[in-house]
Amino acid sequence: FFFFFFFFKQKTAYEIYQCDWSSDVCSSDLKDTYKGYFIAPAAEGNYHVDVIAVDKSGASYPFYAVAKVTIDNTPPHISLALNRRVFAPKNKGFVTLTPDLRGYEKINEWAIDIVDEGGKLVRNSSGYGKIPKRFIWRGRTNTMALVSDGKYLYSLKVKDEAGNESVVNGELTVNHKPPVINVDVDIAEDTLEFTFDKDGNEELESWRFSMLQRDGKILK
Repeated sequence: FFFFFFFFKQKTAYEIYQCDWSSDVCSSDLKDTYKGYFIAPAAEGNYHVDVIAVDKSGASYPFYAVAKVTIDNTPPHISLALNRRVFAPKNKGFVTLTPDLRGYEKINEWAIDIVDEGGKLVRNSSGYGKIPKRFIWRGRTNTMALVSDGKYLYSLKVKDEAGNESVVNGELTVNHKPPVINVDVDIAEDTLEFTFDKDGNEELESWRFSMLQRDGKILK
């Protein structure tokens, strides 16, 4: 008995190569070697393949469950979590992209690309098998040069063993310019009122307000 395992997404016909057996539609270019096709089921699930060999006298020899076929038409369910979307590489800033693969599906192939606004490739990486736990981009190109300020697009592609593909896209911003803060002061008798306004749409990660005396000591 021979035991075979196949994993693929449904299509019109699937091709199998194996010695010493034939299928409904088969041919042979080598001695004791046969090539055959069978129609793959449309519904997802696990299937067993039976093979019936017929000799020249017409006697048949059944071989049951000689192969296991898994039909998978569903792309992997994957997402990316980012620790930040705006950063400054010159200030030792970096972005961590953490994949979240739902379920127990095995990844056969993965690739991540980062391109600039013009579509030019800046940084990329790819591999086979298990996807890395995280990707870290420090704002450098494949030649380790620092990128310029601007917007960048990332794309993570993954394929499962059946060839189903999923893509996750997003946008990052490299910015080394400090935020511009406008301060307005109103005096009302013995009270000072400070009003702050920020230019642009960039969010502030933190802020601190201090009042100093002439000698530099903090008043409040």
